[in-house]
Amino acid sequence: MQLEELMNKHYKKLNENDFHVLKYILNHQDTCYKLGINELAKKCNVSRTSILRLSQKLDFSGYSEFRVFLKWEAEKREEEREDCRSFESLMRDMEASMKYLKNTDLRKMCQLID
Repeated sequence: MQLEELMNKHYKKLNENDFHVLKYILNHQDTCYKLGINELAKKCNVSRTSILRLSQKLDFSGYSEFRVFLKWEAEKREEEREDCRSFESLMRDMEASMKYLKNTDLRKMCQLID
């Protein structure tokens, strides 16, 4: 389940502070999991207790479990980006091969095979 889905699932439990913290997390998804609870609280200008309560509202046992979830999400996004880069590279290679074949006289090659 993605963070956005968790937010939707627990929307009625969340308050203004929670949305403020979640907005920060969503805007810094690729680095946020590296922050300890005190660092995240400081960056969001809320108490560490607010971060802990938010984690629990999202059905995590505490911030540590929430942080692992954020790290897993970041790694999953990076894998998806890698897959896209690999696919794009494959497509470029195929296009280059097709261009090469179009500019190559294949009749000579066919005659050599016969």
